[in-house]
Amino acid sequence: MPEFFKPEPGLMIWTIISFLIFLFLMGRFAIGPILDMLEKRKKTIEENLSKAEEARQEAERLFAEYQAQLEKAKLEAQAIIEEGRKVGEKIKAEALEEARNETEQLKRKALHAIELERDRALAEIRERAADISIDLASRILKRTITKKDHEALIIEVLSKENRPGEN
Repeated sequence: MPEFFKPEPGLMIWTIISFLIFLFLMGRFAIGPILDMLEKRKKTIEENLSKAEEARQEAERLFAEYQAQLEKAKLEAQAIIEEGRKVGEKIKAEALEEARNETEQLKRKALHAIELERDRALAEIRERAADISIDLASRILKRTITKKDHEALIIEVLSKENRPGEN
C-alpha cells in the first residue's frame, strides 16, 4: 500500500479536533443563523400563502357579489322591459278605444244629420204636396173637372214645379 494511504494517529487526532472545532464554530456562527434565516423565510412564505389565500377568497366573494348584482340588474332590466311593454299595450288599447269612440260618435252624428236631411226633405215634399193640393183644389173649385181635365191639371202643376222661377 502506498504511504499516503497509511493512517497516522497524530494526524487523525488533529483532524478530528479540527473537525470538532469546525462543527462547533459552524453550529455557533453559521448553522444557527442559516436555520434562523430559513425559519424566517418559511414564515414569510407561509404569510404570503395565507395572504394569497385571503386575497383569493376576497376575489371569490367580490366575484359572487358581482354575479349577484349582474343577475339583479338583468332581472331589473327584464322588469323594466316588461313594464314598458305593458304600458305600450295599455296606450295602444286606449288609442284603439278612443278611435272606436270617435268613430261611433261620428257615425251617430252622420246618422243624425241624415235623419235631419230626410226630415227636411219629407217636410219639403209635404209642403209641395200641400201646395199642389191647394192649387189643384183652387182650380177644381173654379170649374168642374172631368177625368181628362184632372190629369191635365196634375201634369200642368207638376210641370210648373219642375220649372224654376215660374209660379
